[in-house]
Amino acid sequence: MSYADIENSGSLGNPVELYLFQSGADAWRLTSADTAITDDGDEYEPIGMLRESTGQNSELSGGAMKVTIPVSHEIAQRFIPFAPASPLSLTVYRKHVGVDDRVTIFVGRVQKGSNDGADCELTCEPDSALLKSRIPPQRFQRQCNWILYEPACGIDPEDFKIEATVTSIDGTTLVSADFESEADQWLRNGYIEIGEQRRMVLDHQDDTVIILAPFVDVEAPVAANAFAGCDRTLADCRDKFDNLAKFMGFPWIPGRNPFEGIE
Repeated sequence: MSYADIENSGSLGNPVELYLFQSGADAWRLTSADTAITDDGDEYEPIGMLRESTGQNSELSGGAMKVTIPVSHEIAQRFIPFAPASPLSLTVYRKHVGVDDRVTIFVGRVQKGSNDGADCELTCEPDSALLKSRIPPQRFQRQCNWILYEPACGIDPEDFKIEATVTSIDGTTLVSADFESEADQWLRNGYIEIGEQRRMVLDHQDDTVIILAPFVDVEAPVAANAFAGCDRTLADCRDKFDNLAKFMGFPWIPGRNPFEGIE
């Protein structure tokens, strides 16, 4: 029998939900069922989880939902102390045990995770929420509109990477002699990666950098990759990255708004 036949039968159904979380090359397959479910060759792990019903309305926010999982799960741990560097997508399927057919009931992204005791509440938005974004997203501004290393920028981060050994970690302060291989502030507005964790660099002086937030469960000495930052000015794009052809800013716009009167 098909999914529709079982769903409409009134008494034959044994519904389960399958949750596919993906972030980069990592994937987690979970199910609300009390036993493991194999679907399309993949096994979904049973865990204690709950979700709110998806709300449907005429607004673009319709379809958002919240999923609660144990705080001990690896997905929840990625939101400690803040959202992970790589986006976390979620696809939810509904099927009946013993039936191959399934339907997709949600496709979207996890926007945030809130830990409360033994539980972690994941707030998820559907892909349709992207339509709320301003189009086109670029602004008429002096600074470059592109984010460093994104496709529109075109800079390869591997060309501006320092392979470092961090010899001291004190909260948000990291020390490595390798950071001295470049001038002061070369790493400012860039980021440092240790394992799967990534932190923005706020300050770079000599062999010391200050990052936005501490790394979790990381002790020195440890290998790290540090990537140059950009202040998104024409001078930085030209002199530091030799990427002026792709600069998307307007550095010569007037500093005074003509509609605010004449001085």
